[in-house]
Amino acid sequence: MVSDVPLGGKPAPCYDGDLKERTMSASRSDIQTRIAGRALFAAAILCVVAAGALLWARYGGAVFNDMILAGLAWCF
Repeated sequence: MVSDVPLGGKPAPCYDGDLKERTMSASRSDIQTRIAGRALFAAAILCVVAAGALLWARYGGAVFNDMILAGLAWCF
């Protein structure tokens, strides 16, 4: 009678044909999640910069700087 257990006592791992595909799809989803996170971060930065540009265009440099400094003073 032939046993599936090798001499070391541990059974040999059983690999089915789609193990590589499952590993690749997990890697793909990790990459997609990372890309989506970076895109959201870039969009948030772009919104902050655009809001600053709109305030600068609307109120001018002196008022814009006063508003930013007042906001920073309020936070800290």
